[in-house]
Amino acid sequence: MLATMRAALLIQGAVWGIPRYEPDYLTADDVLEMATIEAARVLRWDDRIGSLEPGKAADVTVLDGDAPHLVPPRIS
Repeated sequence: MLATMRAALLIQGAVWGIPRYEPDYLTADDVLEMATIEAARVLRWDDRIGSLEPGKAADVTVLDGDAPHLVPPRIS
C-alpha cells in the first residue's frame, strides 16, 4: 500500500507537468486520507472502516520515520 501511495504522489507530477514533487498540489496528508477514509467511502464501508474510531474495525501500522529506507531523499 505504501508503494501505491508513493505512486500517487509521483504521478501527480506527470499529470500536471510538475518536474518534481510539489506539495502545493497533493500533500502526503491528502494521499493518506485517499488511502483510508476516502477508499472506505468509495466502497460504502466508511461506517465500518477507514478511520480510527470506537466501533470500527482497524489495523494500525507504526512506521519508524528515522529508519534509513523511510527517509525521503533530498532533492536539490
